Amino acid sequence: MSTPPATARATAAEQTRARLIEAAIARFAADGPGASFEQVAADVGVTKGALYHHFGSKDGLVEAVYREAIQRHAARVVDASATGTGAERLLALIDSSARLYTSRTPFYGLLIQLHLQAATNRRSLVDIGRRVQRRQREHMIALAQLGQRDGSIRADLDAEALGLTVNAALDGFLVQQFEPAAAQRRWVAGFRSLIQEMIPPPMSTPTAPPAAGGIDFTIPAELQELLRRVNAFIEEDVLPAELEITDPEDILTSWDVVDRLRDKARERGIYTPHLPEEWGGLGVGILGMSLINQACGVSGLASLGLNAMAPDEGNMHTLLIAATPEQLEEYLRPLAEGAARSCFAMTEPDVASSDPTNLQTTAVRDGDEWVLNGTKWCITGAEGAAFAIVVAKTGTSEPTKHRDYSLILVPCDTPGWEIERHPEWMGSHSPGGHPIITLKDVRVPLGNLLGQEGEGFVIAQKRLAGGRLAHAMRWIGVSQRALDMTSRRLLERKAFGKELARHQGLQFMIADSAMDLYASRLMVLHTAWKVENGLPYRQEVAMTKTFVSEAFGRIVDRAVQIHGAAGIAMDLPIARWYQDARAARIYDGASEVHRMVIARECLKLAMQGQSTTTATGDLG
Repeated sequence: MSTPPATARATAAEQTRARLIEAAIARFAADGPGASFEQVAADVGVTKGALYHHFGSKDGLVEAVYREAIQRHAARVVDASATGTGAERLLALIDSSARLYTSRTPFYGLLIQLHLQAATNRRSLVDIGRRVQRRQREHMIALAQLGQRDGSIRADLDAEALGLTVNAALDGFLVQQFEPAAAQRRWVAGFRSLIQEMIPPPMSTPTAPPAAGGIDFTIPAELQELLRRVNAFIEEDVLPAELEITDPEDILTSWDVVDRLRDKARERGIYTPHLPEEWGGLGVGILGMSLINQACGVSGLASLGLNAMAPDEGNMHTLLIAATPEQLEEYLRPLAEGAARSCFAMTEPDVASSDPTNLQTTAVRDGDEWVLNGTKWCITGAEGAAFAIVVAKTGTSEPTKHRDYSLILVPCDTPGWEIERHPEWMGSHSPGGHPIITLKDVRVPLGNLLGQEGEGFVIAQKRLAGGRLAHAMRWIGVSQRALDMTSRRLLERKAFGKELARHQGLQFMIADSAMDLYASRLMVLHTAWKVENGLPYRQEVAMTKTFVSEAFGRIVDRAVQIHGAAGIAMDLPIARWYQDARAARIYDGASEVHRMVIARECLKLAMQGQSTTTATGDLG
């Protein structure tokens, strides 16, 4: 049965109107509500007359944009506060509203502008603003009343007054948008604490004490909520965005996709989770980041979207450890805001870089400058990076060669810094590639020294502990995805008269991968716990990096074998993961070097007549 012509025309008109509103939101977010009709029409490929036909005037278009933006915001806030007790939902509403308005994405910048115009001098928006305010007040009062019914909010409170108080506070919060982000977060945290004190939850049932030995694998509630948002971000935003990458070999050609994902992450309140709050992050420790990185392992876009990818994540930590306040503003600020990328220049082509005292790049004082000369290679992210942290030899003290090396900040537009070429590398390609860099008489101020002279390796080791664990947890995320795909494959295919899943030999392969994953997760989490609690961790980091990189290889190898020809075709990601797994045994410390460190600690204890227990996780 065909669609009546009038209905088809109406549907087409609705679709055109929706496209025009979408284009107007994007244009107004970029250029402000003052953007012209002509610009919006050009973005959609229609005439200016089409805009007049659908909206009547420029004010009509702005009103339509305001309504749509409000509906989108309301849907997000309602979704974030849709479950739980009345008190939990009211607090979730405060959290989500504050998080979204402080995300500083173009969309929320526009919505704040329109809110403020509605409250001041734009008459066409006043009625919309009033209706929004009324619905918002009613919703908050309803949540307060729900809390009183379910016992999560004190019955003696005036539910209407409580709802109005929360509503007024969030309205006032809009005016704070010009304050620094850290000040806004303190304001919200203080207000949230005040509300929590006013509406104490009911007495909770005492929980059982931890198991013998104090071992507790419970994930804190606040981290569970954060992981829920991260997983939603990956499922709803990241995985669909993979289809928009035009060239997986050069993601810089699709950087607009990454920028859009970062705006989504800001709106979800999960952007730069590894950074302290004063730098726009969430202050998540290394244990929490281990869990986040596991979730991000399923797609390279996930870490990019959170701005928590190598090498930038490690460089942010390095700057926080050793940078001066001036260096933090010049180098960390643009990294944290996603306005720049960076690289870490250590490995060299002409020496065995697993022994870092072999490095030949030099930095020599000349007046008030460092002069750098040398060659680096496999420098991840160097193409298009704003700056590099360069490991260079600054001393010549033979007995203590590890004290001869320093870290120096080098802007990548400095004369003498050149990308020589991009070798072909196996495995996935990071933004900016892994090129060979030549430094020829590169001059930077003495003030670009990061930390103290001769502390390069000390600082780098602090950086590498977290970096190695981040890699390991991402490999676990990839391994989990590989095991999921492999398990589905066994259920979908048949051979020799029965499903592949019923062949015992293939079941053994699945079981081995499951055990590899289980052991890998526990190793990472235990090591991260030791790092976070200030306990000795060097041995555990070495064991974890070695085991997980090799388990990654075993799991993906089984996935290749079970997928057969599809496992070696580039149509699926498995073949790429196989290449990544082989490279994982080399970068951030070759397996053999880590084994040398592990064995050395065991033998040292044996020579002292002690048990090797402390060299095997110290869990005895």
